[in-house]
Amino acid sequence: NLTWYENIKTILECFGGVTPSQYLRNTSSVLNAGRLLDLCPVNAIKQKVEEVFIESWRASINSSSKLSFYSTVKDEFTWEPYLDHARSYLDRRATSQIRCSSHKMNVEIGRYKQINRTERTCEHCSSLGIPNPPIEDENHVLHSCSQGADLRNRFKTKYMTLTSKEPSTNFARIYLEGISPEDRRINSTRQVPSREELFAIHLSTRLMNDINKLMLRRKKEMRINSESK
Repeated sequence: NLTWYENIKTILECFGGVTPSQYLRNTSSVLNAGRLLDLCPVNAIKQKVEEVFIESWRASINSSSKLSFYSTVKDEFTWEPYLDHARSYLDRRATSQIRCSSHKMNVEIGRYKQINRTERTCEHCSSLGIPNPPIEDENHVLHSCSQGADLRNRFKTKYMTLTSKEPSTNFARIYLEGISPEDRRINSTRQVPSREELFAIHLSTRLMNDINKLMLRRKKEMRINSESK
């Protein structure tokens, strides 16, 4: 596999010009491994592999239109606290689906159907006769579509009651408010989440699940109405 070889070559060359070919020519794999470990300690190789992967991960986020929303909610390669602390599996699943663009919004469904992005409009807004309806993407469905207005208002009221502050403008990462990038990294010693962060996780993941369910129910109703005509 050429890609695998090139990745290994890149990593080994960081250790004083070591190349895989030096060890492929020797018939004794045990001897090869010993010589390689003398020049490249296991912990150093592990750290370099992680660095190369994270660099590739960042590049893929910045270059993929599919991951445009993901890039706004994920800026550190680390475990997300909502995965451990959402109140239910359904809340956690809906949050992950929305954050990773693995959902039934038209911005994603239209991509599979090769529909022009500008034509992947919001079905709910279109049904209201709104001129030039917006694209049905994560930002619109979560933050501005009128079908989720009541859910967002209830969320904001509860959030302000529990935390005494206004919520951020991105519900998909609201639980990270006040946590520095350094504290969110894998090797951080910070203990998270705090009581306030737990509130934010519980409320925001439930909100995303409720909005997602509402959107799916509305789509189903419109489809049934359309088929019955």
